[in-house]
Amino acid sequence: MAQEMQIAQQSFELPASIEAQKVEKNRIEELLEQQTHLMMRHLQLTEDHSKSNLQFMFQTAKDMLKKVDPSVRSIFADWHKELRAKTNIYVAQSRLWNRYQQAAESETLIRPFAEEAKKSWSWPLAYKANAQPTAAFEASQQGPYDVDAAFAGLRQRHAREAQEFVLVHQKACLEQISGDLSLSFQCELLLQQVKAWLQLNGSFFREPNLAEQLLTQQARCFAELACREEMAK
Repeated sequence: MAQEMQIAQQSFELPASIEAQKVEKNRIEELLEQQTHLMMRHLQLTEDHSKSNLQFMFQTAKDMLKKVDPSVRSIFADWHKELRAKTNIYVAQSRLWNRYQQAAESETLIRPFAEEAKKSWSWPLAYKANAQPTAAFEASQQGPYDVDAAFAGLRQRHAREAQEFVLVHQKACLEQISGDLSLSFQCELLLQQVKAWLQLNGSFFREPNLAEQLLTQQARCFAELACREEMAK
């Protein structure tokens, strides 16, 4: 009798366990469905609009950021922060380049090269009165040898060489930053970050391809809005 009751109890517990598993499975599926629905609700803003139409839906990148899915909003925000920082660097370097160009056009030295070129050297008067050229290029100078003038000329030449070196690299620096701030480069940078996030989290969506498509569209439009705003400053 006891054995029959035990068997009956086990038979009762087994369906109950199976039922509990089904309930848990349904709950997980429901949570996934809710998450997918939430994602799609945020992304629905772009589903029926072309890229150009989406841009007109938002006046600023800040406005659009509010509508981006919370799961990826930090990616967009961090990218925008880096863009602003690099834009500030570009502005500062552009101002330097303009000042350097003006100096080069007027054939003047910029600081600190102008200050370096003015520095002199103190030799004893007795030596200066009898100083003779020690370098080959000095021997070709006309008239009495002046060690102070020779030293000043040497510093001027070195200062101009150093300034020219800085000008060349300043131009290259500005061109590099300008390339990094191009829309194509910045857009691709944001897209790569979004794709990296999707590789880790795309499986949570029932339609990962659609999620990728819509997030990609949002990233492109956000990049264009942000770049346009930063370049207008």
